[in-house]
Amino acid sequence: MANSLDLEATLRQARELMERRIASVEAHKRNVDAESAARAELTEREQNTARTWSDLLRAGWSVEELRSMGFREPTAKAPKRINRARKGEDPAPAPEAHVPAQPVGTSGSVPTPQ
Repeated sequence: MANSLDLEATLRQARELMERRIASVEAHKRNVDAESAARAELTEREQNTARTWSDLLRAGWSVEELRSMGFREPTAKAPKRINRARKGEDPAPAPEAHVPAQPVGTSGSVPTPQ
C-alpha cells in the first residue's frame, strides 16, 4: 500500500507543477495578445492622426501655424487613398511599359566567351 500512496502523491505533485507551468503560459499568451491588440490600435490611431494632419494642410493651415498651436507632424504616413472611377467612367489606362528596340541583325543575346 505504501508504494501506491507514493505513486499517487508523486502524480499529484507532478500535476500541481504542470498546472503552475500551464498557468504561466496562459498569462504570457494573454499578455502577448494584449500587446498585439495595443500595437494594432496604435497603428490605427497614428494613421488617423496622419490623415487629419493632411486634412488640416488641405484646409489651408501651414505647418508653422499648426506647430505654433502645439501640434507635431505625425510620424506615420496617412494611408494612400484609392482613386476609384466614378460610375460610368472607365479607369485611366495603365501606361505601357517601355521596351528598348533591338538593333537590326542582333538576337538580343549576350555572346559567350570561348
